[in-house]
Amino acid sequence: MSRTVGAKLYSLTIGVLTLMLTARWLGPDGRGEYAAVLAWASAFVGIAHCSLAEVASQRLSGHAHEERFRSVAMALVYACLALSGIAWLVALLLWHLRPEMFGQLSPGLLALALAYLPWMIWEIYGTVLLVMSERIVLGNISLVLGRTVSITCVLLAVAVWDFGIVGVLLAGLAGQIVISSGGIWLVWRRCAQYFPSWSAIRAEFKPLLSGSARLHLNALGAILLNTTGTLMIASTVGVREAGFFQLAQQLMNILLVVSQSASQVLYGRQGTLGPDGVWRLQRKMILLIVLLTMGMGLMVALSASYWLPWVAGPGYESAAPLLLALVPVLVFLSFSSIMASQWIGRGLFLSTSIITLTVGGVNLLVSSILIPKIGIMGAVYGQMFALAIAVFTNGGMALWCERRFRQHRVKVTE
Repeated sequence: MSRTVGAKLYSLTIGVLTLMLTARWLGPDGRGEYAAVLAWASAFVGIAHCSLAEVASQRLSGHAHEERFRSVAMALVYACLALSGIAWLVALLLWHLRPEMFGQLSPGLLALALAYLPWMIWEIYGTVLLVMSERIVLGNISLVLGRTVSITCVLLAVAVWDFGIVGVLLAGLAGQIVISSGGIWLVWRRCAQYFPSWSAIRAEFKPLLSGSARLHLNALGAILLNTTGTLMIASTVGVREAGFFQLAQQLMNILLVVSQSASQVLYGRQGTLGPDGVWRLQRKMILLIVLLTMGMGLMVALSASYWLPWVAGPGYESAAPLLLALVPVLVFLSFSSIMASQWIGRGLFLSTSIITLTVGGVNLLVSSILIPKIGIMGAVYGQMFALAIAVFTNGGMALWCERRFRQHRVKVTE
């Protein structure tokens, strides 16, 4: 467990360092174009992975060391290749049919960013296979090596060879390939000598796709909430402004590590106590974590004019007010994160997916109306308005859990 936490912290540290270096060396315009093309890659990955990893984990539960593992693993390999190809084809069609969607982005940079797709999709699939095979140490090693390769290549490509955006993208691609290698090695070791038959592989596609149809709404909603702002700003306002928004968004999202860590603790306790049993602890943590996150967000935002030029370099002064505007978004996300275990623990998967998709859809609608009129702040208001719905639904769940908790306490007293 400690090794996994250490690997995650190392990855987060390298991510922050890469953010600082690219902001300084690429400048606002270069950082904006870099952020925009990676946002497109993330959007395509978020749609294309089809939540097959989550379904595969259910299929492998209790069968991770049997013949089924090889069939599921090879089904995921074929799915990764097929879905990547479909995503590339869709991107090509969109470029020719709706080029205005991509704004002023360079086709070469966009193509290079989309080269990430199979490796990013396989990272998702491979991680599940590693976890279910109890080979998470191999995944941690791949993650640490990949991040190390990435930051080393960034330093060489930009600071030494002056390759600019292309160099940073190539550095990230090299690191992504290394990260994915752990899952690739596992599948090769398990399947090289005992390759499953095509009929066995094909038999796994039906349950995988059936589960995907039920689960993937949640992933689509997350994409609509997290990436559409950057993409719409890049296409309607400019890549420089998209860079400001994405920089501010990433800096604030780092502070979500507190609520995400608390959520992991609750998931662990819930496995023993159940959703009702864990509420005694959860009800105490909610206010504490939300207030702590809000306090950290305000401190970061109010002091941004002092530390942001040092972190990102000159030219990013316009991002400082965005940090303050994003504090409510940070608070809303913190509350949603710490309440997630109650929805999942009660098996409310479809309800969760519908709510997430609704929140993402509202963000898309509001942002598409406001961004052309008021620029970057339109994306901020879109997220605020959309996440207010999530706060309302999570608040309702919290009240319902509290009522059940008090009713149970009264019965025990009697």
